[in-house]
Amino acid sequence: LSDFSMEVAFLPTTAGVECGHLRPTWKANEKTQVRTVRRVRTTGFANWISGTCLVGLCAQIKRKGSTHRRRVVRLAEGTPLTAQDGDTIAVVGAGGNVGRLVTQRLCSMGKFQVNGVLRDKERARGWASDQPGLTLFEADTRDASALDAPLRDASAVVCTTGVPAFGISGQWEKGNHPETVDHFGVKNVAHIWSTAPGPKRRFALMSSIGVTRRDGFPYSILNGGGVLDAKARGEAAVSEMAVQRGFGVTIVRPGQLFGGPYENNRYLGTLFQLDKDSGTNAVMMEPGDTAVGDTLRSSLAGVLVRCLFTNQSQLEFSVVNDKGLPPSEEEIDQLLENLADPKGEANEQLGKRLGLAQETLGQAVKNVVSGKVFDE
Repeated sequence: LSDFSMEVAFLPTTAGVECGHLRPTWKANEKTQVRTVRRVRTTGFANWISGTCLVGLCAQIKRKGSTHRRRVVRLAEGTPLTAQDGDTIAVVGAGGNVGRLVTQRLCSMGKFQVNGVLRDKERARGWASDQPGLTLFEADTRDASALDAPLRDASAVVCTTGVPAFGISGQWEKGNHPETVDHFGVKNVAHIWSTAPGPKRRFALMSSIGVTRRDGFPYSILNGGGVLDAKARGEAAVSEMAVQRGFGVTIVRPGQLFGGPYENNRYLGTLFQLDKDSGTNAVMMEPGDTAVGDTLRSSLAGVLVRCLFTNQSQLEFSVVNDKGLPPSEEEIDQLLENLADPKGEANEQLGKRLGLAQETLGQAVKNVVSGKVFDE
């Protein structure tokens, strides 16, 4: 590099700032390439992001010649990509509904030390106190420095963090925004974990169906607040690090989440305690982002855990539930092994999606009328 300069500005604010799109401008000739990223504007989106947030980023890089070298940390050759007995596995987002189920399943196996990473340890005391091999760490993925202790010794990570698609009822307060959580938070976790010493086997990321279809209905509506855009950037960041540093990555894209627990994230599924009947427990996996349907949290947790035992270096797929019995661990392993090229795409199944939406709203009304929602 012949020249490098960068300025980053943070601002404690209650008024909020605009996240703005960073638009790179490239100028090139035979000898020099220059990249400039403009400053993020500090106007608009009045009260969307309060607390501490990034408000400015300027960078300029010049490099001479046609070659550019950079050092990356890579796994030693022959490092297994599958979880091994005695490994430490970090569950980031262990305080969430899916993260809690993943944590409990890993602890019940009795083979691993499990580091549960969450924002509030006290809220987890009720279910976490009797889990064998579990250590809770209080950390926020938006604060990279807080992630070192829970991730340093982990051989694998299951990341189940995320924010609701729409910032209603104050759910996007204090910087709890899709871009800060689903993009930069995920990137922080992957970077801190993968640059720590020791074997780094696999990063399993819970994302969402519609990430690669976010310009089409109905996902364009779901993406109204940018949640699918942020998830796409988080996926891309983890996948790039996996290639550079040699660890395995699995991206799991569930549909709308059904079933308990219902203790976090105020949205349709938790507010109205939506669930599937006992005959809808079969698991369907489709490569890439092609499935249409809803997903039980219990099924999703089981799939995320089994992802730690696949040998495939890079795997991305969507998972939904269908009529049938719940699969065994062996059957989930076989489904993972049978997954085809993750880059495949399929036509949008609009009729099925609309039917599922009608079923969801109908169950929500039924649960209100019956009093189930207000039992507690």
